[in-house]
Amino acid sequence: MNMKKRIISIMFLGIIIIGGYFIILNFNEFVIENEPTKIEEGLNKFINRPEGNLKVKLLKIQQIDKTDTFVAIFSINESDFGYAKLEKKFFNKLKIIYTSSGSAKIAYKDIETNKGNYGLLFGLNPQFVIHTVQINNLEGTHTQKVDVSNKEVILVADKLSKEVEKAITSKLLFFDKEGNEVVE
Repeated sequence: MNMKKRIISIMFLGIIIIGGYFIILNFNEFVIENEPTKIEEGLNKFINRPEGNLKVKLLKIQQIDKTDTFVAIFSINESDFGYAKLEKKFFNKLKIIYTSSGSAKIAYKDIETNKGNYGLLFGLNPQFVIHTVQINNLEGTHTQKVDVSNKEVILVADKLSKEVEKAITSKLLFFDKEGNEVVE
Protein backbone atom coordinates (compact mmCIF):
# COMPACT_ATOMS: atom_id res chain seq x y z
CA MET A 1 0.00 0.00 0.00
CA ASN A 2 2.80 2.41 0.87
CA MET A 3 4.52 1.67 -2.46
CA LYS A 4 1.30 2.41 -4.35
CA LYS A 5 1.03 5.86 -2.71
CA ARG A 6 4.66 6.59 -3.55
CA ILE A 7 4.12 5.69 -7.24
CA ILE A 8 0.98 7.86 -7.42
CA SER A 9 2.88 10.76 -5.77
CA ILE A 10 5.76 10.43 -8.28
CA MET A 11 3.34 10.33 -11.22
CA PHE A 12 1.47 13.39 -9.89
CA LEU A 13 4.75 15.29 -9.45
CA GLY A 14 5.78 14.32 -13.00
CA ILE A 15 2.51 15.65 -14.42
CA ILE A 16 2.98 18.95 -12.54
CA ILE A 17 6.56 19.32 -13.85
CA ILE A 18 5.55 18.54 -17.45
CA GLY A 19 2.56 20.90 -17.22
CA GLY A 20 4.78 23.66 -15.83
CA TYR A 21 7.25 23.17 -18.67
CA PHE A 22 4.48 23.58 -21.29
CA ILE A 23 3.14 26.67 -19.56
CA ILE A 24 6.58 28.31 -19.44
CA LEU A 25 7.27 27.32 -23.04
CA ASN A 26 4.00 28.78 -24.33
CA PHE A 27 3.95 31.97 -22.29
CA ASN A 28 7.54 32.97 -23.08
CA GLU A 29 7.90 36.63 -24.10
CA PHE A 30 8.63 35.73 -27.71
CA VAL A 31 5.96 33.07 -28.15
CA ILE A 32 3.17 34.74 -30.10
CA GLU A 33 -0.17 34.01 -31.72
CA ASN A 34 0.01 32.84 -35.33
CA GLU A 35 -1.67 35.88 -36.84
CA PRO A 36 -0.05 38.78 -38.76
CA THR A 37 -0.74 41.59 -36.26
CA LYS A 38 0.59 39.55 -33.33
CA ILE A 39 3.65 38.47 -35.34
CA GLU A 40 4.41 42.11 -36.22
CA GLU A 41 4.03 43.14 -32.55
CA GLY A 42 6.31 40.29 -31.47
CA LEU A 43 8.95 41.20 -34.06
CA ASN A 44 8.88 44.84 -32.89
CA LYS A 45 9.48 43.73 -29.29
CA PHE A 46 12.15 41.21 -30.29
CA ILE A 47 14.14 43.60 -32.51
CA ASN A 48 13.81 46.60 -30.20
CA ARG A 49 14.87 44.89 -26.98
CA PRO A 50 15.88 46.29 -24.59
CA GLU A 51 15.18 49.89 -25.69
CA GLY A 52 15.30 50.31 -29.45
CA ASN A 53 13.15 52.59 -31.55
CA LEU A 54 13.04 50.79 -34.89
CA LYS A 55 9.72 50.45 -36.71
CA VAL A 56 9.16 46.92 -37.99
CA LYS A 57 6.47 46.22 -40.57
CA LEU A 58 5.58 42.62 -41.45
CA LEU A 59 5.56 42.09 -45.22
CA LYS A 60 4.99 38.35 -45.48
CA ILE A 61 4.83 35.22 -43.33
CA GLN A 62 5.07 31.71 -44.74
CA GLN A 63 5.44 28.18 -43.44
CA ILE A 64 8.24 26.22 -45.07
CA ASP A 65 6.59 23.18 -46.66
CA LYS A 66 5.10 21.01 -43.92
CA THR A 67 7.82 21.72 -41.37
CA ASP A 68 7.58 23.37 -37.96
CA THR A 69 9.40 26.43 -39.36
CA PHE A 70 7.90 29.72 -40.48
CA VAL A 71 9.74 32.64 -42.08
CA ALA A 72 8.67 36.26 -41.79
CA ILE A 73 9.89 39.01 -44.12
CA PHE A 74 9.75 42.52 -42.67
CA SER A 75 10.91 46.06 -43.33
CA ILE A 76 12.77 48.17 -40.78
CA ASN A 77 12.04 51.91 -40.81
CA GLU A 78 10.76 51.45 -44.37
CA SER A 79 14.31 51.22 -45.78
CA ASP A 80 16.13 48.05 -44.75
CA PHE A 81 14.53 44.65 -44.61
CA GLY A 82 15.09 41.42 -42.77
CA TYR A 83 13.76 38.00 -42.04
CA ALA A 84 12.89 36.04 -38.94
CA LYS A 85 12.82 32.33 -38.26
CA LEU A 86 9.86 31.24 -36.15
CA GLU A 87 9.02 27.74 -34.93
CA LYS A 88 5.56 26.34 -34.37
CA LYS A 89 4.85 25.50 -30.75
CA PHE A 90 1.81 24.12 -28.95
CA PHE A 91 -1.65 25.67 -29.29
CA ASN A 92 -0.80 27.07 -32.77
CA LYS A 93 1.68 29.60 -31.36
CA LEU A 94 4.98 30.64 -32.90
CA LYS A 95 8.27 31.32 -31.14
CA ILE A 96 10.71 33.82 -32.62
CA ILE A 97 14.04 32.02 -32.86
CA TYR A 98 16.17 34.70 -34.52
CA THR A 99 16.10 37.65 -36.88
CA SER A 100 18.57 38.99 -39.40
CA SER A 101 18.56 42.20 -41.41
CA GLY A 102 20.66 44.11 -43.89
CA SER A 103 20.68 46.48 -46.80
CA ALA A 104 20.86 43.93 -49.65
CA LYS A 105 17.62 43.84 -51.66
CA ILE A 106 17.68 40.05 -52.13
CA ALA A 107 19.56 37.43 -50.11
CA TYR A 108 19.95 33.66 -49.98
CA LYS A 109 20.52 31.76 -46.74
CA ASP A 110 20.15 28.24 -45.48
CA ILE A 111 17.57 27.57 -42.84
CA GLU A 112 17.39 24.47 -40.70
CA THR A 113 13.99 22.88 -40.08
CA ASN A 114 12.77 19.75 -38.35
CA LYS A 115 12.69 18.09 -41.82
CA GLY A 116 16.11 19.09 -43.13
CA ASN A 117 17.86 22.14 -44.52
CA TYR A 118 16.26 24.51 -46.99
CA GLY A 119 17.68 27.24 -49.18
CA LEU A 120 15.77 30.44 -48.56
CA LEU A 121 15.67 33.14 -51.24
CA PHE A 122 14.08 36.28 -49.83
CA GLY A 123 13.94 39.98 -50.43
CA LEU A 124 12.20 42.80 -52.21
CA ASN A 125 11.56 43.26 -55.93
CA PRO A 126 10.14 46.79 -56.23
CA GLN A 127 8.46 47.56 -59.55
CA PHE A 128 9.06 43.88 -60.50
CA VAL A 129 12.41 44.81 -62.12
CA ILE A 130 13.90 41.36 -61.51
CA HIS A 131 12.42 38.47 -63.46
CA THR A 132 14.82 35.64 -62.57
CA VAL A 133 17.40 35.04 -59.84
CA GLN A 134 20.20 32.57 -60.51
CA ILE A 135 21.73 31.02 -57.39
CA ASN A 136 25.26 29.52 -57.56
CA ASN A 137 26.96 27.92 -54.56
CA LEU A 138 30.69 28.02 -53.85
CA GLU A 139 31.31 24.34 -54.55
CA GLY A 140 29.67 24.53 -57.97
CA THR A 141 27.38 21.63 -57.09
CA HIS A 142 24.19 23.63 -57.04
CA THR A 143 22.83 26.11 -59.58
CA GLN A 144 19.23 27.11 -59.54
CA LYS A 145 17.10 29.65 -61.38
CA VAL A 146 14.05 31.07 -59.61
CA ASP A 147 11.27 32.99 -61.35
CA VAL A 148 10.35 36.02 -59.22
CA SER A 149 8.67 38.01 -61.99
CA ASN A 150 5.34 38.40 -60.18
CA LYS A 151 6.67 38.76 -56.62
CA GLU A 152 7.23 42.13 -55.00
CA VAL A 153 8.10 40.39 -51.71
CA ILE A 154 10.22 37.33 -52.48
CA LEU A 155 10.09 34.32 -50.18
CA VAL A 156 11.02 31.01 -51.81
CA ALA A 157 12.23 27.96 -49.88
CA ASP A 158 13.58 24.84 -51.57
CA LYS A 159 14.73 21.71 -49.80
CA LEU A 160 18.46 21.25 -50.25
CA SER A 161 19.68 17.92 -51.55
CA LYS A 162 21.82 15.70 -49.36
CA GLU A 163 24.88 16.68 -51.41
CA VAL A 164 24.30 20.37 -50.60
CA GLU A 165 24.15 20.71 -46.83
CA LYS A 166 24.38 24.49 -46.66
CA ALA A 167 23.10 27.23 -48.94
CA ILE A 168 26.47 28.93 -49.24
CA THR A 169 26.38 31.10 -52.33
CA SER A 170 29.17 32.71 -54.22
CA LYS A 171 26.91 34.94 -56.19
CA LEU A 172 23.33 35.76 -56.91
CA LEU A 173 22.71 36.86 -60.49
CA PHE A 174 19.63 38.92 -61.34
CA PHE A 175 18.00 39.05 -64.79
CA ASP A 176 15.18 41.12 -66.26
CA LYS A 177 12.45 39.62 -68.45
CA GLU A 178 14.60 40.01 -71.59
CA GLY A 179 17.39 37.99 -69.96
CA ASN A 180 19.70 40.95 -69.39
CA GLU A 181 21.66 40.96 -66.15
CA VAL A 182 20.42 43.53 -63.64
CA VAL A 183 22.88 45.02 -61.13
CA GLU A 184 21.42 45.25 -57.64
